[in-house]
Amino acid sequence: MKRSFWLVLFLSVGVLIVANGQRQGPEEKAFTAIDPVAELRLARVEKARILAERELSSNAQYIEIIDRIGHRIAQATNERADLADDWEFILLKSDLSDQAKCYNAFSIGGGTIFVEDSLLDFLTINGKLDEDMLASILGHEITHAVHRHVLLGTDTLESFAWIVAHLETIEIHSSKGSLTDEETVKLNVLGSARFQRSQEFEADTLGALFALRAGYNGFTGALRWMNLAIEKKMSDYTMNEYLPFKNRKGEYVAVDHPTWQERIAKLQEYKDYILNVANEFNWGIYALQSYNFSRAADCFTEITKLFPDCFEGWNNLALAYHGEYLATSLGIDKFQPSLLDYFIPLAQQVRGESPLAKAIRYYRRALAINPSAARTKANLAVALIETREPDDLTVAEQLLKDLLASDPANRDYLNDYGILTYWLAAASPDDTPRNREAELNFRKAADLGSQPAIYNLAMLQLENKAEDEALQGLEKYLAMDHVSPWAKRALAMQQERNRRIAFRDKPPLVSDILNIRLGATPEQVVQVLGQPERKGKCIIEGEEVGETYYFPAIGLEIEFAGGKVFAIEVLEASSGKPALDDLGRPPAPIVAGVALGMSVEELVKVLGDPVQQQVDSRTLEKLYYYASGDAVLVFRIRRSTSAVNGILLTSRKFS
Repeated sequence: MKRSFWLVLFLSVGVLIVANGQRQGPEEKAFTAIDPVAELRLARVEKARILAERELSSNAQYIEIIDRIGHRIAQATNERADLADDWEFILLKSDLSDQAKCYNAFSIGGGTIFVEDSLLDFLTINGKLDEDMLASILGHEITHAVHRHVLLGTDTLESFAWIVAHLETIEIHSSKGSLTDEETVKLNVLGSARFQRSQEFEADTLGALFALRAGYNGFTGALRWMNLAIEKKMSDYTMNEYLPFKNRKGEYVAVDHPTWQERIAKLQEYKDYILNVANEFNWGIYALQSYNFSRAADCFTEITKLFPDCFEGWNNLALAYHGEYLATSLGIDKFQPSLLDYFIPLAQQVRGESPLAKAIRYYRRALAINPSAARTKANLAVALIETREPDDLTVAEQLLKDLLASDPANRDYLNDYGILTYWLAAASPDDTPRNREAELNFRKAADLGSQPAIYNLAMLQLENKAEDEALQGLEKYLAMDHVSPWAKRALAMQQERNRRIAFRDKPPLVSDILNIRLGATPEQVVQVLGQPERKGKCIIEGEEVGETYYFPAIGLEIEFAGGKVFAIEVLEASSGKPALDDLGRPPAPIVAGVALGMSVEELVKVLGDPVQQQVDSRTLEKLYYYASGDAVLVFRIRRSTSAVNGILLTSRKFS
């Protein structure tokens, strides 16, 4: 999507031109470096030429969109400060008779980018412009400008042309001797096309990264428009066309853009690389928490290079060096400060479109084919509800109201409307009528035999402290369903209640979590949980005592001393969801009847008052201690929510 305007540049700076086999000028006339001022002047010449030939589009909505998205990405590149005031995104009226051009955008250097208005039509799916696709395309063109591809291409191609022009002066060990004029033309065409293809790869990958930096799903958008181009058979190149061939005019040409399959493969490879770097954020946090400040600094240095606007990365990079200083200045700095890190799921941002977003997109695709499909409308409404976005909730509400207007006694629509009214009430905590409306809709649907509504009503009753009624509802639900994920959760809640009753008078003896016992060897841990995702040093009070195995996917950290497990810590799983692992175990297990997220009141209700309370000087979390045989149970209480944030089982030797 880059427009070549070599001829304008050649005429403007008097460079060497090799065309149709005519070799002109000595080497000293070859292209030399152009400063930013000359780059802008050359871009103005080309801009004036294009505007003299083309008509501007008057679509105000499209003009606003490309200007807004384009400037946002240009600012997020953190490169070419000299172009800060020169970026402009110009919308052209497309010539619909020329399909090769009408779905196009192109950069002419100097910060000027042209966009065909029909390209935005092409990117509009079911009446909504896909801004992620457009952002990746504008990022592609911005990359051409930022990396001066037009000028760099001219310089490189002129060097190549000079070499070809002077091959006859070189001793060639060949029966043919020097090249013919036709062979010279073919070589120039081959070199030009090959170099431009390499620029396209760079524009694809960095363009997606620039769009990602600007807050768009850059990689997802880029892959989506490339696959859309394949589907619509746009510019369907083949690798055979990489070699020079004669066009209809009898001129030698070669394809100067890679095939879509190659571009997708390169982009996916680069996305995987970016994802690996993004994962360094997690390891950086672990390194900070393990007081491995040099490792943390390495991690966050890489993050800030690829994501220069990631304030969490810069804060944590500063924190790593600050911590490194404090660790070596204990004799000077008398007191220990509370240094706070920032966490962000950066890898999830790189992955882009979530399964929920895909579901919404595919439901809309299905409705575009069959607009009267009521069940699909209901499914779309529920998916929109699950985003919790105000605009999506509004659309979902209208969908469900329309469905209920035509079928007011439909138990499925009533259940879904109950979910909607619950989240609308959650968005406005003072909206008590909405909360009651949610319960009323669940109850109506449950009376009509809706299995999900019976479950949902029980969940709402638990939230409203009507535990006995809720558990009766769960029993009714389990009589109907015992295999779904919701059934497993209902069963776990029943078992948790039974445990609470059993533990009320006598605290439990806990010596293992997920079948990992205190005193187990590393081999036994690996046999149960598999290989850890990462290993690190185990440091207590500044002294290295052993090794730590990290299992972030299931929320466990296992600490060893003397080759034996002495501590098992339960944290929130990296997925952030209470899904089951491959062995059917919850990543955040219930320990002594207590699960992550449980309130302090519920904790005390289950285990009674702690034998000791402390405050963690680093995190300021409250620590509740309970005796458990030869071990100690420690519950971390988050200050902001007064909920259990972590569970530690450790031998008394290290408590």
